[in-house]
Amino acid sequence: MTRLFTALLIGALMATCASAQYGGYTRSRNNPTAIVVMSVDLSSNATSTGISVSPSRKQLGNFGTGCSGGVVQPSGDPTGQLWATSSIKTSAEAAGCATRGVVTTTASGTGIQAVDNGHGAGGSDSVTAQTNQYGTTTYDTICSGDPHANDPTLFPGLSPAGCATSATAFFSQTTSSSHPNTSMLWPSDYGTNSTTLDSANWFMRSFYFMTPDASKIWDNEHDVNYNSSPTAYAQSGCSSGSVTNPCGYFGWGFHWGRGLLMWAYCPQGCSGWKKFLFKDMRGGTDLSTWTPTSNHWYHVIMYGHRDPGCSYGDSSNCYWYDYFTLYDVTAGQTPVTYRSIDATTGGNAGGIPVNHSSWTAGPDVQVQLDQVSSTAGTASIYIVSDITKVFKLQ
Repeated sequence: MTRLFTALLIGALMATCASAQYGGYTRSRNNPTAIVVMSVDLSSNATSTGISVSPSRKQLGNFGTGCSGGVVQPSGDPTGQLWATSSIKTSAEAAGCATRGVVTTTASGTGIQAVDNGHGAGGSDSVTAQTNQYGTTTYDTICSGDPHANDPTLFPGLSPAGCATSATAFFSQTTSSSHPNTSMLWPSDYGTNSTTLDSANWFMRSFYFMTPDASKIWDNEHDVNYNSSPTAYAQSGCSSGSVTNPCGYFGWGFHWGRGLLMWAYCPQGCSGWKKFLFKDMRGGTDLSTWTPTSNHWYHVIMYGHRDPGCSYGDSSNCYWYDYFTLYDVTAGQTPVTYRSIDATTGGNAGGIPVNHSSWTAGPDVQVQLDQVSSTAGTASIYIVSDITKVFKLQ
Protein backbone atom coordinates (compact mmCIF):
# COMPACT_ATOMS: atom_id res chain seq x y z
CA MET A 1 0.00 0.00 0.00
CA THR A 2 1.50 3.35 -0.99
CA ARG A 3 1.67 6.27 1.39
CA LEU A 4 -0.78 8.15 -0.83
CA PHE A 5 -3.26 5.27 -0.65
CA THR A 6 -2.88 5.14 3.12
CA ALA A 7 -3.75 8.83 3.33
CA LEU A 8 -6.78 8.30 1.09
CA LEU A 9 -7.91 5.40 3.29
CA ILE A 10 -7.78 7.60 6.39
CA GLY A 11 -9.93 10.14 4.59
CA ALA A 12 -12.38 7.44 3.56
CA LEU A 13 -12.73 6.21 7.13
CA MET A 14 -13.67 9.70 8.27
CA ALA A 15 -16.06 10.20 5.38
CA THR A 16 -18.04 7.00 5.84
CA CYS A 17 -19.29 7.61 9.39
CA ALA A 18 -22.86 6.51 9.02
CA SER A 19 -24.25 4.35 11.79
CA ALA A 20 -24.87 4.33 15.48
CA GLN A 21 -21.77 3.32 17.39
CA TYR A 22 -18.70 2.75 15.30
CA GLY A 23 -19.27 -0.38 13.28
CA GLY A 24 -20.48 1.36 10.14
CA TYR A 25 -17.54 3.67 9.63
CA THR A 26 -15.68 1.54 7.10
CA ARG A 27 -18.37 -0.23 5.18
CA SER A 28 -17.25 1.20 1.86
CA ARG A 29 -16.95 -1.68 -0.61
CA ASN A 30 -13.64 -0.26 -1.83
CA ASN A 31 -11.95 -0.52 1.55
CA PRO A 32 -9.28 -3.24 1.80
CA THR A 33 -9.66 -6.22 4.13
CA ALA A 34 -7.68 -6.66 7.32
CA ILE A 35 -5.47 -9.74 7.67
CA VAL A 36 -4.28 -10.35 11.24
CA VAL A 37 -0.62 -11.39 11.37
CA MET A 38 -0.24 -11.70 15.15
CA SER A 39 -2.44 -11.29 18.21
CA VAL A 40 -1.17 -11.02 21.81
CA ASP A 41 -2.95 -10.81 25.16
CA LEU A 42 -0.98 -8.92 27.81
CA SER A 43 -3.34 -9.69 30.67
CA SER A 44 -3.45 -13.49 30.28
CA ASN A 45 -0.71 -16.14 30.32
CA ALA A 46 -1.50 -17.40 26.84
CA THR A 47 0.96 -17.55 23.97
CA SER A 48 0.31 -15.27 21.02
CA THR A 49 -1.63 -16.44 17.97
CA GLY A 50 -0.74 -16.15 14.30
CA ILE A 51 2.93 -16.22 15.29
CA SER A 52 3.16 -18.28 18.47
CA VAL A 53 5.38 -16.77 21.16
CA SER A 54 5.30 -16.99 24.96
CA PRO A 55 5.55 -13.61 26.69
CA SER A 56 8.71 -12.41 28.40
CA ARG A 57 7.69 -9.96 31.10
CA LYS A 58 9.87 -7.37 32.82
CA GLN A 59 9.58 -5.38 36.06
CA LEU A 60 11.42 -2.11 35.55
CA GLY A 61 11.90 0.82 37.92
CA ASN A 62 14.49 3.06 39.53
CA PHE A 63 16.53 0.52 41.45
CA GLY A 64 20.17 -0.27 42.07
CA THR A 65 21.35 -3.41 40.28
CA GLY A 66 25.02 -3.54 41.23
CA CYS A 67 28.06 -1.77 42.65
CA SER A 68 31.25 -0.57 40.99
CA GLY A 69 33.91 1.39 42.87
CA GLY A 70 31.40 2.21 45.59
CA VAL A 71 28.95 3.65 43.08
CA VAL A 72 25.46 2.19 42.72
CA GLN A 73 24.86 0.86 39.22
CA PRO A 74 23.74 1.31 36.48
CA SER A 75 25.82 4.45 36.20
CA GLY A 76 24.04 7.32 34.47
CA ASP A 77 20.52 6.01 35.16
CA PRO A 78 18.26 6.80 38.14
CA THR A 79 18.78 4.17 40.85
CA GLY A 80 16.53 5.59 43.56
CA GLN A 81 17.00 4.59 47.19
CA LEU A 82 16.46 0.79 47.01
CA TRP A 83 18.04 -2.32 45.56
CA ALA A 84 16.13 -4.35 42.96
CA THR A 85 16.49 -7.75 44.70
CA SER A 86 17.87 -9.25 47.91
CA SER A 87 20.65 -11.05 46.04
CA ILE A 88 21.73 -7.79 44.43
CA LYS A 89 21.71 -6.11 47.84
CA THR A 90 24.00 -8.78 49.30
CA SER A 91 26.58 -8.65 46.51
CA ALA A 92 26.48 -4.87 46.02
CA GLU A 93 26.93 -4.03 49.69
CA ALA A 94 29.71 -6.61 49.94
CA ALA A 95 31.38 -4.76 47.05
CA GLY A 96 31.42 -1.53 49.03
CA CYS A 97 28.15 0.27 48.27
CA ALA A 98 25.98 1.78 50.99
CA THR A 99 23.39 -0.23 52.89
CA ARG A 100 19.97 0.20 51.32
CA GLY A 101 16.60 -1.50 51.45
CA VAL A 102 14.99 -3.74 48.82
CA VAL A 103 11.74 -3.14 46.96
CA THR A 104 8.95 -5.49 48.07
CA THR A 105 7.79 -7.42 45.01
CA THR A 106 4.73 -9.58 44.38
CA ALA A 107 4.63 -11.21 40.96
CA SER A 108 2.78 -14.11 39.35
CA GLY A 109 2.37 -15.20 35.76
CA THR A 110 4.24 -16.67 32.82
CA GLY A 111 7.69 -15.45 31.85
CA ILE A 112 8.29 -12.87 34.59
CA GLN A 113 11.92 -11.79 34.90
CA ALA A 114 13.67 -10.45 38.00
CA VAL A 115 13.19 -6.80 38.95
CA ASP A 116 15.60 -4.59 37.00
CA ASN A 117 16.47 -0.97 36.33
CA GLY A 118 14.34 0.79 33.70
CA HIS A 119 17.22 2.92 32.35
CA GLY A 120 15.38 6.20 32.59
CA ALA A 121 11.86 4.85 32.16
CA GLY A 122 10.51 7.61 34.40
CA GLY A 123 11.03 9.41 37.69
CA SER A 124 14.10 9.22 39.90
CA ASP A 125 13.00 7.41 43.09
CA SER A 126 12.31 3.77 43.87
CA VAL A 127 8.80 2.58 44.65
CA THR A 128 8.79 0.81 48.01
CA ALA A 129 6.52 -2.01 46.84
CA GLN A 130 5.24 -3.21 43.47
CA THR A 131 2.91 -5.93 42.18
CA ASN A 132 2.32 -7.45 38.77
CA GLN A 133 0.02 -10.44 38.40
CA TYR A 134 -1.20 -11.97 35.16
CA GLY A 135 -3.74 -14.57 34.13
CA THR A 136 -6.27 -14.54 36.96
CA THR A 137 -10.07 -14.65 36.52
CA THR A 138 -10.83 -11.94 39.08
CA TYR A 139 -12.66 -9.55 36.76
CA ASP A 140 -13.03 -11.53 33.52
CA THR A 141 -16.80 -10.97 33.63
CA ILE A 142 -16.31 -7.22 33.07
CA CYS A 143 -15.59 -7.99 29.42
CA SER A 144 -18.04 -10.87 28.99
CA GLY A 145 -20.79 -8.78 30.59
CA ASP A 146 -20.23 -5.77 28.34
CA PRO A 147 -22.94 -5.67 25.63
CA HIS A 148 -20.48 -3.85 23.35
CA ALA A 149 -17.56 -6.25 23.78
CA ASN A 150 -18.06 -7.69 20.30
CA ASP A 151 -19.17 -4.58 18.40
CA PRO A 152 -17.69 -4.44 14.88
CA THR A 153 -14.25 -2.91 14.45
CA LEU A 154 -13.33 -0.11 12.08
CA PHE A 155 -11.97 -2.48 9.42
CA PRO A 156 -13.64 -5.15 7.28
CA GLY A 157 -12.13 -8.52 8.12
CA LEU A 158 -10.82 -7.43 11.51
CA SER A 159 -12.80 -9.29 14.14
CA PRO A 160 -13.41 -7.64 17.54
CA ALA A 161 -10.84 -8.36 20.20
CA GLY A 162 -13.56 -9.96 22.30
CA CYS A 163 -12.98 -11.49 25.72
CA ALA A 164 -10.16 -13.83 26.67
CA THR A 165 -10.33 -16.32 29.54
CA SER A 166 -8.14 -16.01 32.64
CA ALA A 167 -7.41 -12.51 31.39
CA THR A 168 -7.34 -10.31 34.48
CA ALA A 169 -4.05 -8.59 35.36
CA PHE A 170 -3.24 -6.38 38.33
CA PHE A 171 -0.51 -3.75 38.63
CA SER A 172 0.30 -1.75 41.75
CA GLN A 173 3.04 0.41 43.21
CA THR A 174 3.55 2.18 46.53
CA THR A 175 5.34 5.52 46.68
CA SER A 176 6.64 7.05 49.92
CA SER A 177 6.23 10.76 50.57
CA SER A 178 9.98 11.03 51.18
CA HIS A 179 10.78 9.61 47.71
CA PRO A 180 7.77 10.69 45.65
CA ASN A 181 9.00 10.74 42.04
CA THR A 182 8.44 7.14 40.99
CA SER A 183 7.57 4.98 38.01
CA MET A 184 7.14 1.28 37.29
CA LEU A 185 7.11 -0.15 33.79
CA TRP A 186 5.79 -3.65 33.08
CA PRO A 187 6.47 -4.68 29.44
CA SER A 188 5.34 -7.97 27.91
CA ASP A 189 7.64 -8.80 25.03
CA TYR A 190 6.56 -11.28 22.35
CA GLY A 191 9.92 -11.63 20.64
CA THR A 192 10.04 -12.96 17.09
CA ASN A 193 12.31 -12.44 14.09
CA SER A 194 9.53 -13.38 11.70
CA THR A 195 9.64 -11.25 8.55
CA THR A 196 5.88 -11.74 8.18
CA LEU A 197 5.42 -9.15 10.89
CA ASP A 198 7.28 -6.57 8.79
CA SER A 199 4.34 -6.50 6.36
CA ALA A 200 1.81 -5.64 9.08
CA ASN A 201 1.36 -1.88 9.19
CA TRP A 202 -1.63 -1.52 11.53
CA PHE A 203 -2.51 -2.41 15.11
CA MET A 204 -5.63 -2.46 17.26
CA ARG A 205 -5.25 -2.67 21.06
CA SER A 206 -8.36 -3.31 23.15
CA PHE A 207 -8.50 -3.47 26.95
CA TYR A 208 -10.68 -2.79 29.98
CA PHE A 209 -9.24 -0.98 32.98
CA MET A 210 -10.26 0.16 36.45
CA THR A 211 -8.38 2.14 39.12
CA PRO A 212 -9.53 1.61 42.73
CA ASP A 213 -8.26 5.09 43.66
CA ALA A 214 -7.76 7.32 40.63
CA SER A 215 -6.42 10.16 42.80
CA LYS A 216 -3.21 8.19 43.41
CA ILE A 217 -2.27 7.98 39.72
CA TRP A 218 -0.26 10.70 38.03
CA ASP A 219 0.23 8.92 34.69
CA ASN A 220 -1.47 5.75 33.50
CA GLU A 221 0.44 4.55 30.43
CA HIS A 222 -0.36 1.91 27.81
CA ASP A 223 2.24 1.63 25.04
CA VAL A 224 2.18 -0.39 21.84
CA ASN A 225 5.60 -1.09 20.35
CA TYR A 226 6.96 -3.34 17.69
CA ASN A 227 10.46 -3.69 16.38
CA SER A 228 11.42 -4.66 12.84
CA SER A 229 13.08 -7.99 12.12
CA PRO A 230 16.86 -8.26 11.58
CA THR A 231 16.08 -8.81 7.89
CA ALA A 232 14.25 -5.49 7.69
CA TYR A 233 17.08 -3.72 9.52
CA ALA A 234 19.53 -5.19 6.98
CA GLN A 235 17.94 -3.19 4.14
CA SER A 236 20.48 -0.74 2.77
CA GLY A 237 18.03 2.17 2.79
CA CYS A 238 17.12 2.11 6.49
CA SER A 239 19.27 5.08 7.43
CA SER A 240 18.12 7.14 4.44
CA GLY A 241 14.42 6.37 4.63
CA SER A 242 14.30 4.62 1.25
CA VAL A 243 13.10 1.10 2.06
CA THR A 244 10.30 -1.18 0.95
CA ASN A 245 9.46 -2.64 4.36
CA PRO A 246 9.25 -0.52 7.53
CA CYS A 247 12.54 -0.38 9.38
CA GLY A 248 12.95 0.66 13.01
CA TYR A 249 11.45 0.51 16.47
CA PHE A 250 7.90 1.85 16.40
CA GLY A 251 6.70 3.02 19.79
CA TRP A 252 3.16 4.32 20.10
CA GLY A 253 3.17 5.81 23.60
CA PHE A 254 -0.31 6.49 25.06
CA HIS A 255 -1.16 7.66 28.52
CA TRP A 256 -3.72 9.44 30.59
CA GLY A 257 -1.94 12.23 32.47
CA ARG A 258 -3.19 14.11 35.52
CA GLY A 259 -1.08 17.11 34.56
CA LEU A 260 -3.00 17.47 31.27
CA LEU A 261 -6.27 15.90 32.49
CA MET A 262 -6.43 14.16 29.14
CA TRP A 263 -5.00 11.33 27.11
CA ALA A 264 -1.70 12.22 25.49
CA TYR A 265 0.86 10.74 23.13
CA CYS A 266 4.64 10.41 23.05
CA PRO A 267 6.33 8.43 20.25
CA GLN A 268 9.45 6.47 21.23
CA GLY A 269 12.33 8.91 21.71
CA CYS A 270 10.07 11.97 22.07
CA SER A 271 10.95 14.94 24.26
CA GLY A 272 7.61 15.21 26.06
CA TRP A 273 3.96 14.21 26.15
CA LYS A 274 1.56 16.03 23.84
CA LYS A 275 -2.14 16.34 24.51
CA PHE A 276 -4.67 14.67 22.23
CA LEU A 277 -7.86 16.21 20.98
CA PHE A 278 -10.37 13.46 20.27
CA LYS A 279 -12.67 14.32 17.35
CA ASP A 280 -15.98 12.45 17.49
CA MET A 281 -16.23 10.55 14.20
CA ARG A 282 -20.04 10.66 14.34
CA GLY A 283 -20.05 14.44 14.48
CA GLY A 284 -20.88 14.59 18.18
CA THR A 285 -19.04 16.34 20.99
CA ASP A 286 -15.26 16.31 20.80
CA LEU A 287 -13.25 15.30 23.86
CA SER A 288 -10.57 17.71 25.10
CA THR A 289 -10.43 16.74 28.79
CA TRP A 290 -11.13 13.47 30.57
CA THR A 291 -10.52 12.04 34.04
CA PRO A 292 -11.22 8.48 35.23
CA THR A 293 -13.58 7.83 38.12
CA SER A 294 -12.41 5.49 40.87
CA ASN A 295 -13.85 1.96 40.65
CA HIS A 296 -15.36 2.57 37.20
CA TRP A 297 -14.50 0.21 34.37
CA TYR A 298 -13.60 1.71 30.99
CA HIS A 299 -13.12 0.09 27.63
CA VAL A 300 -10.38 1.54 25.43
CA ILE A 301 -9.63 0.58 21.82
CA MET A 302 -6.62 2.17 20.14
CA TYR A 303 -5.75 2.08 16.43
CA GLY A 304 -2.52 3.15 14.79
CA HIS A 305 -0.54 2.55 11.62
CA ARG A 306 2.82 3.07 9.96
CA ASP A 307 3.47 4.01 6.35
CA PRO A 308 4.83 1.12 4.21
CA GLY A 309 8.32 2.59 3.75
CA CYS A 310 8.59 4.22 7.17
CA SER A 311 12.07 3.99 8.67
CA TYR A 312 14.28 5.59 11.28
CA GLY A 313 15.99 7.45 8.43
CA ASP A 314 12.84 9.42 7.56
CA SER A 315 12.92 13.16 8.13
CA SER A 316 9.21 13.57 8.92
CA ASN A 317 6.51 11.63 10.73
CA CYS A 318 5.65 8.34 9.09
CA TYR A 319 3.77 6.39 11.76
CA TRP A 320 0.52 7.59 13.21
CA TYR A 321 -2.04 7.58 16.00
CA ASP A 322 -5.39 7.15 14.27
CA TYR A 323 -8.48 6.29 16.36
CA PHE A 324 -9.45 5.92 19.99
CA THR A 325 -12.65 4.33 21.30
CA LEU A 326 -13.56 5.13 24.91
CA TYR A 327 -16.61 4.53 27.07
CA ASP A 328 -17.56 3.98 30.70
CA VAL A 329 -18.76 0.38 31.02
CA THR A 330 -19.86 0.81 34.64
CA ALA A 331 -22.05 3.79 33.72
CA GLY A 332 -23.56 1.93 30.74
CA GLN A 333 -22.24 4.41 28.17
CA THR A 334 -22.47 3.85 24.44
CA PRO A 335 -19.07 3.50 22.74
CA VAL A 336 -17.73 6.58 20.98
CA THR A 337 -14.84 6.41 18.52
CA TYR A 338 -12.69 9.47 18.02
CA ARG A 339 -10.05 10.58 15.57
CA SER A 340 -6.81 11.14 17.50
CA ILE A 341 -5.22 14.48 16.61
CA ASP A 342 -2.70 16.83 18.19
CA ALA A 343 -4.57 19.28 20.43
CA THR A 344 -2.07 22.09 19.79
CA THR A 345 -1.52 21.88 16.04
CA GLY A 346 -4.80 20.27 14.98
CA GLY A 347 -2.75 17.96 12.75
CA ASN A 348 -2.27 14.23 12.68
CA ALA A 349 -0.44 12.84 15.72
CA GLY A 350 2.58 10.84 14.65
CA GLY A 351 6.27 10.07 14.99
CA ILE A 352 9.46 8.78 13.40
CA PRO A 353 10.78 5.34 14.42
CA VAL A 354 14.16 4.99 16.12
CA ASN A 355 17.04 2.61 15.49
CA HIS A 356 16.91 -0.17 18.06
CA SER A 357 18.37 -2.91 15.86
CA SER A 358 20.01 -4.50 18.93
CA TRP A 359 16.66 -4.85 20.72
CA THR A 360 14.41 -7.90 20.46
CA ALA A 361 12.25 -7.91 17.35
CA GLY A 362 8.47 -8.29 17.52
CA PRO A 363 5.60 -6.72 19.51
CA ASP A 364 6.03 -5.34 23.00
CA VAL A 365 2.95 -4.11 24.89
CA GLN A 366 3.32 -2.26 28.16
CA VAL A 367 1.62 -0.90 31.25
CA GLN A 368 3.22 1.84 33.35
CA LEU A 369 2.25 3.85 36.42
CA ASP A 370 3.86 7.13 37.49
CA GLN A 371 3.49 9.01 40.76
CA VAL A 372 4.66 12.32 42.22
CA SER A 373 4.43 13.91 45.68
CA SER A 374 0.74 14.81 45.32
CA THR A 375 -0.17 11.20 44.50
CA ALA A 376 2.07 9.43 47.04
CA GLY A 377 0.61 6.23 48.46
CA THR A 378 -0.55 3.18 46.56
CA ALA A 379 -1.56 3.46 42.92
CA SER A 380 -3.07 0.42 41.24
CA ILE A 381 -4.88 -0.64 38.11
CA TYR A 382 -6.77 -3.74 36.99
CA ILE A 383 -6.60 -4.72 33.32
CA VAL A 384 -8.94 -7.20 31.60
CA SER A 385 -8.66 -8.77 28.12
CA ASP A 386 -5.77 -6.57 26.98
CA ILE A 387 -5.53 -7.81 23.39
CA THR A 388 -3.39 -6.32 20.62
CA LYS A 389 -3.87 -7.38 17.00
CA VAL A 390 -1.18 -6.53 14.47
CA PHE A 391 -2.61 -6.62 10.95
CA LYS A 392 -2.18 -5.64 7.32
CA LEU A 393 -4.70 -4.39 4.77
CA GLN A 394 -5.06 -5.99 1.37
